[in-house]
Amino acid sequence: CRDPNCARMPLARAASLLKRLASKLYSRFSYECRSLPGPSSISSELLLRPPFELITVDSPQSNAFCIDCDESQLTSCTCDLEKGCVEAIESANEPEVLPKEMSRKELYLYDDEIKQARILGVGFASHTIELIVLSALRERSLVKKSFSDLNVSLFNMHSTRLADSLIKRDVGSLCLVESSQKNARLMKDYARKAHKNDGKRIQAYQADFTALFPVYTRKRQTPPPAKLLFGDKALIKDAQNPLILQRRLVGDESGSNNCNSPVIIGTLPLPSQQASMLTSLTWSLIMHHCCLNTMTIFKYGVVYLITFLSAGNYAAAVCGVEDDLKFTSNAQRHQSWLLNRLFEVISLRDRKGFSRKAFTPVIPLHKTIAHEKKLAEVGIRNGLMYGVSIRPRCTLQIGSLTIVSGVGAEEYYDRGVVSASDVLLKYAFWLTVTGKLTSKTNVCDKLRQWFPESVSKITSQIGSSATMADMEMHQFDMLFSALHNDMNETCALSGEMVKFIAKLRPVSTAKRFAD
Repeated sequence: CRDPNCARMPLARAASLLKRLASKLYSRFSYECRSLPGPSSISSELLLRPPFELITVDSPQSNAFCIDCDESQLTSCTCDLEKGCVEAIESANEPEVLPKEMSRKELYLYDDEIKQARILGVGFASHTIELIVLSALRERSLVKKSFSDLNVSLFNMHSTRLADSLIKRDVGSLCLVESSQKNARLMKDYARKAHKNDGKRIQAYQADFTALFPVYTRKRQTPPPAKLLFGDKALIKDAQNPLILQRRLVGDESGSNNCNSPVIIGTLPLPSQQASMLTSLTWSLIMHHCCLNTMTIFKYGVVYLITFLSAGNYAAAVCGVEDDLKFTSNAQRHQSWLLNRLFEVISLRDRKGFSRKAFTPVIPLHKTIAHEKKLAEVGIRNGLMYGVSIRPRCTLQIGSLTIVSGVGAEEYYDRGVVSASDVLLKYAFWLTVTGKLTSKTNVCDKLRQWFPESVSKITSQIGSSATMADMEMHQFDMLFSALHNDMNETCALSGEMVKFIAKLRPVSTAKRFAD
């Protein structure tokens, strides 16, 4: 503390001050809403507990997190609270990781955290996080003075605090989605009053955040519910503006920032759910561009996602484009490269993470991850959550190839311009199969085995002694642009590629009748 009088503050006075400040902080972060009933009638699920108390599901009891500190720690904390330094309190929490050995009581608490997170979903308990999200929305909007051109969907916020901020900024439409039935009922009451009193385009529903990110298989092509993306059902039909890939022309920025497209804000609590979300986004976009599925969220244009990822998933998402993360596996780097070729993944706060207690209910403890010590050395600490914005790209360049959604008459004879439906599935297979190679594999020798008739093309791109450890990710793009036409029946990978693509093509649902 910089205050010279702070160290001489009596303990009793500090305790009294802490008590008053704790009361103010509780009222500040309380989830009581202006348009909702009073605290006595609001469900315990909807009210935000202090960051040191655990929310329970279907249980009147809660497990309090006790803070033990000496006088110096207490006076330091008092000064931080006096200055309103919320971020200092958040960063003081060390990342918590699931221990290898746990008592039965600790296992029960861990299972209870997972149960709460699955049933309720997690929202923002930190005011700092909300400010970061609002800043990202301000950059997204073209109006700047308001959010009138944005259609925002909030998932499992358990509060109307962020919704109030968006309404004050005249958001175009707002959709509030809760996983819990009780929270959804309260949000519906809030939306009904906001629409009646202020005429706002606002709706509320009960649904899981995972509904927007289905896992596609050949037999299951479940479309995400479009009503969760808009605050007014009348907007759904007019908002259909399928995302397309187009040539990058000098000075032409059309389609690069389609603000009428939905903005999705939410966080999945479990690392496995986050990994499935990233996989679903990747394959949904590929299937959209290849016209294999026209009912994805990209039917509504440049969908903008703001979410928070665990340290492992954050590293997996960016390791393909970050030079200091080359120690990750080849498979992980290649999948990250595919994600970043299709999407623009931007960190909201560089590599400064948030404690799991900055969310409500708290994020369950994370398990140990691969390369945990090396990740910590580059600023990615296991146990923290990292904010990212994810937006699909409107232009795609793979090596010397320009990928477009449809090849026009003027581009038909240009070999450098190809249709997305012709190469994207091949490109995904290419990155998958090359990602399986070990670091010591001689890339030139392996490619000669796969493409015996294309030796000259291979040697023109890489040296004869190049190994996987020597390769840069952009070199695989150059190799693909040179070899994509040779991935046919004469290629040793043809059979494996056919099976890979067949898993993504939907089966025919036409009914057959006996003669």
